[in-house]
Amino acid sequence: MEVKEHNNKRTIVIAFFCVGVLLLTAAWYGISRLSSSRGCRDYTVRMEQYVSEYSEDYEYDAVITVEYPCLEGLALEVQKQLNGQLYDVAMDRVNYWHFDPDEKVKTFQKEYFSIFCSDVRCRVAFHSQFLLSVDLYEIYSTYNPLWEVKCTKRALNADLITGDVYQLEDVFIIDQAFAELWYRALCEQTETDFSEEDEEIFLSWFLREDAQLESDYVICPWFCVEENGEFTIGISVDPKASAGVSGNVTPQDCYVFARIAKEDLESCRREDSPFWKLYEKSQSAGEVTECADRREHIWFGENGSVWSYWESN
Repeated sequence: MEVKEHNNKRTIVIAFFCVGVLLLTAAWYGISRLSSSRGCRDYTVRMEQYVSEYSEDYEYDAVITVEYPCLEGLALEVQKQLNGQLYDVAMDRVNYWHFDPDEKVKTFQKEYFSIFCSDVRCRVAFHSQFLLSVDLYEIYSTYNPLWEVKCTKRALNADLITGDVYQLEDVFIIDQAFAELWYRALCEQTETDFSEEDEEIFLSWFLREDAQLESDYVICPWFCVEENGEFTIGISVDPKASAGVSGNVTPQDCYVFARIAKEDLESCRREDSPFWKLYEKSQSAGEVTECADRREHIWFGENGSVWSYWESN
């Protein structure tokens, strides 16, 4: 009888334990669902900056000021994941040319580098309870700050709940109709004539089908969302080391972009993308704080000496 009674008690304890686990699982699932539906409102996008001036660790000089966003207040795993990606996209060209060079870049460095310079500025125009849209503008030089100066842009769009990052092709159907819509907007905004040949070229870049160009350049289609919900859609074409030296003595823009109203993009939307449900439900949320001690790049900053040099030449 005692053994039977002991077994009954053990069975009751196990049953209570199982019920407890089920209740905790249900509660966690309910909280998760509630969090996903309401999004994340109390978070901060804090601007940080990586700074390095004339380090003695390399055979050439380097002056680097890279601004990047750092998220606080999200689920820890998502926050860590997105902060890593935001930092990487801000440091993209610096990593390629300076921190993580392949053999071709190392050869280029030995032949041409005197000072490597990079200045990255970050902008967060759209931040809702679901989505964060960041775009970055960079001026960099792979020779010295008086020659071989490139200007480029890139962007990152993220789901603050899941940590998913959306590329242009995840959100839009990239086809002939998209290319024509985008290119006509570009021509209108830059006051240039429409060219069917150029339209085809841009389409091949959006689709990354220009193998010949990609052998010497990094083609990067990108988009960001503006505060009013409009879309800025662009392409950056940044040279690799194999492209050699261009010989430019003034800054060269390695990007083009057009701003397009969301209504004009209706026919190009990829309706199965989770992005659109989050976008349609988005309301402004979170806080963006400026970098408290942001350093001006001594060459490419607002009062950088390179501007007066170009003006006088």
